[in-house]
Amino acid sequence: MKTKPFTLVELTVSMAIFMIIMLSLMTLFNSSQKIWLDSSGKMESFENARIALDLMAKDLQAAYYNHNAPFWHLSKPGSPPPPFTLPCQYCQNELLAFVSATSIPPNDQCTSEYCEVKYVRYWTNIMTESNAGWILRSVTGDKTIDPSSGAVTENDQTINASGTWNFINNFTVSLSGPGTSAYTADDTSGETWRKLIPHVTNLTFRCYDKNKNELVRDTLGTTVSEFPTLVEIVIKLLDKSAWEKWVAIGGNDIGESSAANVFRLQNERVFTRVVYLGDR
Repeated sequence: MKTKPFTLVELTVSMAIFMIIMLSLMTLFNSSQKIWLDSSGKMESFENARIALDLMAKDLQAAYYNHNAPFWHLSKPGSPPPPFTLPCQYCQNELLAFVSATSIPPNDQCTSEYCEVKYVRYWTNIMTESNAGWILRSVTGDKTIDPSSGAVTENDQTINASGTWNFINNFTVSLSGPGTSAYTADDTSGETWRKLIPHVTNLTFRCYDKNKNELVRDTLGTTVSEFPTLVEIVIKLLDKSAWEKWVAIGGNDIGESSAANVFRLQNERVFTRVVYLGDR
């Protein structure tokens, strides 16, 4: 039996139908890939926020209180342009510091279960810095040593060389110092800051007393705060892809462009946790 050959018209129509089907499949594939990437970014943001909020809540709920244990809520003093007018980049944003029997202690020798715990979002005008956009956590074991005693050798390690953190009989705080304050906003009172979660655009705290009145924040970097009954934590963050786009169009910590501001507001996600500490 003789096979009838395809005509040019039939071949053209077949190729056109094939191209339509391929274009439809490619469009479906690209849409599916975009949905998957968006979902993955959202999942990453939610997971990062959950990790940070859970850890902060646990540390706050284990916060230690007596007349010798300061609680410090440093308010955001503003974002001065370079050169920085404040002594450290950890001072530029809100900071929370307190004594806690944290479930994640430091890896140093401690003489008690209590630690100095500090949280802050790193401030910078150079968004390519390794710490840019990170929430940082510092946790330091209580050496229970008088800062005036100077360096002490313990297990062949030198500790407290500059009066490293000791809240016993020490009720002072400062932005930066030689280690004589219970808390400082830089590393002089405690261990080096460590990264917690990335791509954060803002971290704020609100502290309330038992009557739900918001407590006064320290704006000078010298005042111990009243121990709160409630602490509200607010984290704003972008997923990795959105963060990279935001930085590329001028997003930064000292005066982002209008386009970057609109993009950030449209894409950042806000997560809030209220932690009850009780009336102490």
